[in-house]
Amino acid sequence: MTKPLDRLIGMTLLSAEIASESAELRFSRCDFSAYSTYSSFPDFGSLVGQTVQSVVGSMDRLVIRFAFGEFFISLHPDDYRGPEAFCARFADGAWVVE
Repeated sequence: MTKPLDRLIGMTLLSAEIASESAELRFSRCDFSAYSTYSSFPDFGSLVGQTVQSVVGSMDRLVIRFAFGEFFISLHPDDYRGPEAFCARFADGAWVVE
C-alpha cells in the first residue's frame, strides 16, 4: 500500500448518509466526506456492511471498490460543491484531502 487512501482497504462501511452538500461515509476507522458529484452501484445504502477491497484513483475520478459494489467520486473541479472533492479523516489523526 503506497497511496494514502489505501488505508481504507479492509475497513468496513458502517454507515452512509446523504447530506445537503455531501455524502458522508463512516468506515470502521475513518470518516469520509465526498463534496463532489458522486454515485454508487448498487444504491448507496446497499454498500453498508461491506468491506473495502481496493481504492483506485485517476485524473477524473476516485473509485472505492467493495466486494459487491463501488462508490465513485468525480475529481473534475467543475463537479466540486466546495473547495475540495473529498476529505478522509482517519482514527489515528491522519487526514487526506483532495
